[in-house]
Amino acid sequence: MSNAARAVLVAAIVATVARRVRIAAGMRRGDQAVIDAKRHRNKRFANKVVTRVGRAGRPHSIFAIIEHTGRRSGRRYTTPIRVVEQPGGFIVPLTYGPKTNWYVNLRAGPGQLHWQGRTITVGNPTIVPTSLAARLFPLPSRFLLWLDGTDECVGIHDLTSAAGGITPRPEP
Repeated sequence: MSNAARAVLVAAIVATVARRVRIAAGMRRGDQAVIDAKRHRNKRFANKVVTRVGRAGRPHSIFAIIEHTGRRSGRRYTTPIRVVEQPGGFIVPLTYGPKTNWYVNLRAGPGQLHWQGRTITVGNPTIVPTSLAARLFPLPSRFLLWLDGTDECVGIHDLTSAAGGITPRPEP
């Protein structure tokens, strides 16, 4: 690789890292314009990549798809999400906060979670502090939770299971 090509590559990497740090800083501050811009980019690009390339909802994927009904429109929506399975349900980071559409819609009525090749009826979402839930996620996901300043996760209950609650307990 020539020096010029190497310099261009390094400049591109530095610019990408700087942009991600700016976004993370805005997320941590709760800057609604930054949060909305990230949500918009994810809806247009990242969600499609996660669904197709990340194989969301299929066996061996770390991503699930939450299918929910719009509380006003009655329309069905699907959103790829990162989940951790727990007895009786799942823990999901609330990256964009409690006004996230899938969360608000799930509060209004049950939905379907497509996870590891299974379809599970879920509902009764409850807020779980990230300080309790973060240890359940793998290290790269914990880093992203910290980087984006995600303060809350959601416990969504498996409505087809007879298992109890899913509130993670603090480590002893």
